[in-house]
Amino acid sequence: METHIIEMADLAELLHGNPVAVGGVWLVLDAGQLETALGILRQYPDGDFDVPTATAALREAGLDITAMTADRRDHVCPANDCQQRLARHVLMCRPHWRMAPKVMQRDLNATWRNAARLAKEPMGDSDRVQAVRDYLVARRAAVDFVNGRLAHD
Repeated sequence: METHIIEMADLAELLHGNPVAVGGVWLVLDAGQLETALGILRQYPDGDFDVPTATAALREAGLDITAMTADRRDHVCPANDCQQRLARHVLMCRPHWRMAPKVMQRDLNATWRNAARLAKEPMGDSDRVQAVRDYLVARRAAVDFVNGRLAHD
C-alpha cells in the first residue's frame, strides 16, 4: 500500500483553504488513513487549530505522527541526504526540484492548486479527499523520482 508523509499544516491548509499556523508535526499515512486524518482535522475551524489535542486524536486513531521540528516556518528538503532548510510552502530545494521533469513539476503544482481550490468551495468531502490524495500521489512521485536519480548518481 502506498504511504505518504505530509505535514499536518499542509493537510489543514488544504482542508480549510487558509494557511494554518501549525508546523513541525508530520503524518505518515496510507490512503485509508488520509480520510481519518481529514475527519479529525475538520473538527477545528479556521484559526482555532489546537495542535496538542489534534495530535493526540490522530495518535489515538492509530496514525503515525512524528514531531520533526518546533519551527513552524520551515522544513528540510525531502531529497535523500539533503539538509537544506526550506520555507513550508516549498517542497524541495532548487537543485533537487530541478531534477524532477517539468511535466512532474506541473502535475504536482496543479494537484496542489486543485486541492487548495476545493478547500475554498462548498463541495463534498469525497472531492476534497480525492484532491488531497491526488496531491499526495504527485508529491510522492516527485520525491521518489529525485531520490531515484540521486541513488544512481
